[in-house]
Amino acid sequence: MIHTFADLCTYVYVLVDEAYWVVVAPHDHRPGPHSAFSDSEVITLSLVAELVGLDEERALLAYVKRNHPTLFPLLPERSRYNRRRRQLAEATNRIRAALMQLVLRQLAPEERELCAIDTSPPSGRRSSATSCTCWRRIAASSSTSPSPRRTTPTAPWPSSCSWTSTG
Repeated sequence: MIHTFADLCTYVYVLVDEAYWVVVAPHDHRPGPHSAFSDSEVITLSLVAELVGLDEERALLAYVKRNHPTLFPLLPERSRYNRRRRQLAEATNRIRAALMQLVLRQLAPEERELCAIDTSPPSGRRSSATSCTCWRRIAASSSTSPSPRRTTPTAPWPSSCSWTSTG
């Protein structure tokens, strides 16, 4: 069971890394040396950020660097992370599809028709991920720049997080 942010990152990393080596790695023919911060780690951070509703890279990287430095000890600077994340967009989508296939195999045939994945929020409404204010507050309190309005202490994992859509 997932109880902490570290548990979530570990769980997602295991799923992403397994899918990466099956779906992406055989077709990866990029020249040059591989980065110490693996593609699976970049994709994991990207997906975890989506899951917790942290859509600002600066806040995500500051939160991870400050509160969980052992999870990703070779975390790159923001601009390098952003560049790698954009370069891996196709790989990320392939991994999403592979994970969806894994989910579909777990369902009974009559339940499979009920599954749908939509990665974009409905127009005119904020997605449930972006309406989760607890993560924004935690990430903002983790930023490296001092802020006079910082009154919320940094918590490792929000205990009462509501991911309901706002309409």
